[in-house]
Amino acid sequence: MSLQDQSRHEKWLRVRARGKQRFIVTRGVLAWGIGTFIVENLTFALYDLRSHRAYALPSLESLTAQVIAFCIVGYFYGIWFWNWHERKFG
Repeated sequence: MSLQDQSRHEKWLRVRARGKQRFIVTRGVLAWGIGTFIVENLTFALYDLRSHRAYALPSLESLTAQVIAFCIVGYFYGIWFWNWHERKFG
């Protein structure tokens, strides 16, 4: 095992010790879910601004539905990412 792989393995062991649910919530729901929600909405706003079109702010219902959807997908992404790390470093 190379030095870089050893370092990644040790980091994974520290992350793993904090628990699966924490990993799923922080890496999946918060980092991926909320992060992707923010990036997507900023992208659409900047695209409209760059295209010299008026940006129509989405409704509260639409934003709420997006947050919920991205968080659900982020939850499953977190599970997948945990399992990937387990196969690679576990």
